[in-house]
Amino acid sequence: MSSNLIARSIFLLLLHVESLLMPQIISIPWQEPLSFARDIVQRYSQCVLLYTGRAAPSGAPQYSYLCYDVKHDITTPSFESLKQHSATAGNQHSITDHWFGYIGYNMRHDSEQLPHDAPATITFPAMWMSQYHQVIVFDHVTKQCLLHCDHDQPVIPSACTPPTHPSPASVTSIHSNMSKENYLTNVRHILEAIHRGDLYQANLTRKFFGQFTHTPSHFELFANLCHTSPSPYSAYLQYGDKAIISSSPELFLSS
Repeated sequence: MSSNLIARSIFLLLLHVESLLMPQIISIPWQEPLSFARDIVQRYSQCVLLYTGRAAPSGAPQYSYLCYDVKHDITTPSFESLKQHSATAGNQHSITDHWFGYIGYNMRHDSEQLPHDAPATITFPAMWMSQYHQVIVFDHVTKQCLLHCDHDQPVIPSACTPPTHPSPASVTSIHSNMSKENYLTNVRHILEAIHRGDLYQANLTRKFFGQFTHTPSHFELFANLCHTSPSPYSAYLQYGDKAIISSSPELFLSS
């Protein structure tokens, strides 16, 4: 075999390997993100929905993201672990190489010596970041859905309508870990600390607890929240039998 033929064969092999590594991008008919997500949460025990339920005052954001078919997880409470995985797992050019998840307040212990919180009622790792084989990008302006899949078995979700319940779950016996008087006292302490120059921002949280009349669907609670109080930055993160439901009018970090 001539050297030219060998070189050409190697080149074609490299092109073939590269084409296998490049994710597929499949255009699918437009559906609202909640409709597709309702199907995905039943198929996959772990998934993430970053949902734009209402346009922000600036007109952004434009996109929602539905991630499923997990390929990598990081739950080690270490920023160095995330850095190492980010340096080796994928080239970040494809959205299937991006990381989705959360970084909790307890990650502060990875960089500072601070008091530990009391044990939480529901336990989650301090950090949970994941890459997914399949990500649907919803463009709310152009009404386009693009499925990015980095293997040869893409799963296109079915559109699902909300289930009909004879009586939705309600919450009884609501109580808080902090009275209104204690809450206002803590607010005054924070304002005094700001005036002293000890800090410039604080996140004072008041937790509320209650009992559902019957076990609700995590996702339907999120869908009801999006309907009642639509937000430009809402999120649903499902991890097995646990879920994180989030709704915010603004970004905490941006690049």
